[in-house]
Amino acid sequence: SKSNVSRTVNSHVFEKLIGFMIFTSSITVGVEVQICAANMSDDLPVWLEVMQWFFVVFFFFELMIRMWVEGLGFYCKTDWQWNLFDTLIVLFSLVDKVSTFFTTEGHPVLVISRMIRLVRIVRIIRVVRFLRELKMMIMSIYYTLKSLVWSL
Repeated sequence: SKSNVSRTVNSHVFEKLIGFMIFTSSITVGVEVQICAANMSDDLPVWLEVMQWFFVVFFFFELMIRMWVEGLGFYCKTDWQWNLFDTLIVLFSLVDKVSTFFTTEGHPVLVISRMIRLVRIVRIIRVVRFLRELKMMIMSIYYTLKSLVWSL
């Protein structure tokens, strides 16, 4: 039932799982960058393509489940910015993976796709969402800098 799913999604165990998946995904992006740089090519081993698809599908379903559980409140509650950020990262990743099926080498869409891949590295920022203390420190620094700028 929806209440069981809601309880699971809002649990600390689920948050830790998502944090672990984000961390693992970020390592995969690092490996991808290393392989592409070493080979001077965008051709990736099959296992890495499978990993990319796994993470895209995993984060897409995580996003859909959260949206289903929270309804319209998903974009209206106090941390709506993180939810919007999550949505954009997942959508960019999905567009990137799907676009590779419909384009050929040298197509302008592939240039955009490569730029979108860079955005995936930003996904590690999502881990901040799960580290309350770090989030509090970052927000404190942000507000301090904001006040400092206004005083100048």
